[in-house]
Amino acid sequence: MIEFTKEQQSVIDARNRDILVSAAAGSGKTAVLVERIIKRLLDEKHPVDIDHMLVVTFTRAAAKEMKEKIRVALDERLKEHPGDAHLKKQATYVFHSQITTIDSFCNYLVKNYFYTIGVEPDFRIISSNEYALMETEIIEALFKECYETKEEGFFHLVDTYGTDKSDAAVSDMVLAVANEAMTNPWPFEWLDGLCDLYQVSSVKELQESDMITSLLAETKQALEDLVAELKQRKEKEEFCEVPPSYVKTMGDDIAHLEMILEADSYDGFAEKLAIKFPTLCKKTATDDEEKRGAFQKYRDDYKKRVGELQKKYAFSLEDVVGVIQTQKAYVETLTNLSRRFINMRHDYLEKKNAWDFNDIEHFALEILKDKDTKEPTAALGMTAIGMISNQLLGFEGRKKECAVMLSTSMGKGKLSGILLKEVFIASVRLVRKSLRKNTICFLWKKQSSRSLN
Repeated sequence: MIEFTKEQQSVIDARNRDILVSAAAGSGKTAVLVERIIKRLLDEKHPVDIDHMLVVTFTRAAAKEMKEKIRVALDERLKEHPGDAHLKKQATYVFHSQITTIDSFCNYLVKNYFYTIGVEPDFRIISSNEYALMETEIIEALFKECYETKEEGFFHLVDTYGTDKSDAAVSDMVLAVANEAMTNPWPFEWLDGLCDLYQVSSVKELQESDMITSLLAETKQALEDLVAELKQRKEKEEFCEVPPSYVKTMGDDIAHLEMILEADSYDGFAEKLAIKFPTLCKKTATDDEEKRGAFQKYRDDYKKRVGELQKKYAFSLEDVVGVIQTQKAYVETLTNLSRRFINMRHDYLEKKNAWDFNDIEHFALEILKDKDTKEPTAALGMTAIGMISNQLLGFEGRKKECAVMLSTSMGKGKLSGILLKEVFIASVRLVRKSLRKNTICFLWKKQSSRSLN
């Protein structure tokens, strides 16, 4: 029997809430998740059947390993309680349980509920070579149409961003924006959102826009994190009996950063970030060269981080408004071209009855969630009762039961991107880059097939 730590046991026992667990490789994430699943199966008050659970992993090997570990754990419990009918049922159900990869689960949904979204069930996955040829064919057809109809906005875009001999740079831009849109759950809404950023005609509107408020919040958070880091480092330096001059300099730098944090507007941050850091204390005869060099290197690093923040405030708000108004027409044309490319792409793939994995993921999301209302679909006959940050697959159920095992190699930025954006299905490729060997698990409950008719 595995002896779990206090922290691991708290993960295993937690109920009726979302759970995010970050742990290093080899720290027992899989063992904890397996035990958590077993405990849910054997809960005396609210037992759950294994075929009512969805466990999504990021590789087939991980899915196979997870299923095997759950099977072994159930067999061990059966040895202890050979007459338990519920255990016997779970040991049988485990072979048909949804412990699978994201691709496989999405494919399962589309194959079983294709009729709800008008997709042919005998589709195939398009090859990468065929997909590349398709992109070239479609972009050429799209641009030919624009040239033949003499679209003014298109000509302006090509004149500005193309060259005398080629429009390749513009086609690359269209493909980049279209492909980025396809990594979002609702591509066309994302494209509309890009244009919304440019609906600014005055400094007042810009100050009140999400663009500026988000920038101010990010700047404040970055500075607060740096102040906390420096205070912790300062205490460490004092403990290590570093020369007082170094400690004083760090104290002066902390006071400098706290002064910047007093700003509450774009202009305020622009003004205070431009103020130079206090001068490093002069070298004394008793200074340790190695320690002074290490401190200078560390100080240069955090000053550089503040410098990167300052670059975001390099322009006046009046200049930013001017740039936005100048770029507005180009952005509208670019998003329009990207939208048309996506539509042409869909028509092409529909005729071939061949789809990309990205399309399968979008189809799965469409099966689970109405595109217009964003509400769970009745056609599916399935009630999900788990989510990540209330966004996973967009479901809000009566119970929240979600366990996520993440590697510490995942940066804060990417983590917040996954949790704050509703992209679990639509941009799974971006997720895989950081979570290739990790596991997401949430409960689901399916109704009988009879209710689907």
